[in-house]
Formats: sequence, structure tokens, C-alpha cells
Amino acid sequence: MKLISLAVFSIVLSGCQLTQLIDDPGSMTRQVQNNHRDAIDQLSNKLDNWFTSSSQQQLLTDAKRSLNDGSGTVYQGVDKYTASRWQLHSDELQWQALQIKRPGDPRLDFAEPLQFIGLAYYTVEDVTLHSAAANDAIVVTTLKAKSTFIALGKDSTQQWLLVQQDNQVLGYMRASAAKASVSDKTILAARPLPLKADTANDLSRNDTVLPMHSILGFYGCKNLTLNLAKAEKQLERIFTLCQKSPQIWFLDPLADS
Repeated sequence: MKLISLAVFSIVLSGCQLTQLIDDPGSMTRQVQNNHRDAIDQLSNKLDNWFTSSSQQQLLTDAKRSLNDGSGTVYQGVDKYTASRWQLHSDELQWQALQIKRPGDPRLDFAEPLQFIGLAYYTVEDVTLHSAAANDAIVVTTLKAKSTFIALGKDSTQQWLLVQQDNQVLGYMRASAAKASVSDKTILAARPLPLKADTANDLSRNDTVLPMHSILGFYGCKNLTLNLAKAEKQLERIFTLCQKSPQIWFLDPLADS
């Protein structure tokens, strides 16, 4: 099954490098969560100590530009008030594959791999949810206008979203019928993907036991090299950042903790 799935990925990714397939990563341990938070706090404190607010904002903007720039351009700057300097660049995009578990309607079809995004959305109109990413797929339920949900992933055409509410997958909807609740975050504020549902296998809806589905998907990550300097002090860190959208990249908690 994994060999077939990876073959599908090779087509979907159109020649991009797939680094690994992680089968059901499970929930992050409390220690990993704490280490991840500490890593963000340490970087944030270092920026506070060396840079003014305007320079911090410029540095974080440069980081996002570098992540979205495939040329390997080096971005650099200096704080005119503190004389602290920064220099950063990112490597090429690497694709990570994941197979995660979610409870949901037994009619849902997960034959096609997704691009995981894990972003909050809201519906702009009443919308039907389908069993697969296709107009002729079975209608499994509906969402009212102004409903909020997590878009767990997109299909390969980027036209369909997989809807998750309360850790359950409900179905696929047309992406044009919803908008992202948040469109921009700094790398220090973005949260990791919700990989593990905090649920048991016997969750039910309408007195029906929901099966646990295996959902195969991928997401793109880059290594970002950051150099900071002030007088004789220097600091170099390499972070792994992964993409939810062009304006939202998060620090990988497993790589950076």
C-alpha cells in the first residue's frame, strides 16, 4: 500500500523531492511541545535583545520572502539603532509525506493524497460536502454559511478542501465556497499542523460508530539558515520551516526542538 501511495506522490509532486513517508506520527510528547515552545521563546528573546521592533519585523518579512523565493537569495539587514545585523537564506523545498488517522463517515474516499494545510476557514455560503473531491461524488452532509472549520488539506487541483470539525473529517467542499480566517502569520506565531486527533477510535455521530480513516498527504518544508551578529557576538541557527500557505510557515516541532 505504501509503495502504491509513494508512486502516486511521484506523479503529484511532478519531480519534486520526497524525503520520507511517516506513517501515523502520533501526538507530540509534552517534552517535544515544551522544547518547541522554548526554541521559539529563545529566538524571540534574542531578537528582542538585539533588534528594535521595526528591524524584527523586517527580519521576519525577509525570512518569509526567502522561504517563498526559490533562487536561494541571501537577505541581510542592519538595525540602525543597535548596529545588530542579520543574514538569512533558505534551501530548496523538500516534501514530507504523512499518513494520519481521523474518524469520519464511512463513505469518505481518501484514495487521492492531499496537500496538508491545517488552516482555519469559514464558509461564505451554504455548501454541500462530498465523499470525494469531485462534483459527482456522494453528498454526505452540508455546512451552513459562516460555519468555521479546519481545512485539513487540499486536493491536487487545489479546488477542494477536506473539512475537519472537532477532530472528525466531514467531507470535501469546493474551496471557492470558503475563505481562510487568517491569511498571514510570522514564523514565530504560526502553529504546527494538527497531525494527531485527540480522540478515541469509537467516536460516534448520530448513534453510529465512526471508522478511523488513514489519510495520506504531504507538505513542503525548507531549511532556513539565520545568522545574527552584534559587535563580537555571533549566532547561527538552522531552522526547518514547513508551509501551510505562501504567507504562513511554521517551525517544524520535530526538527527544531
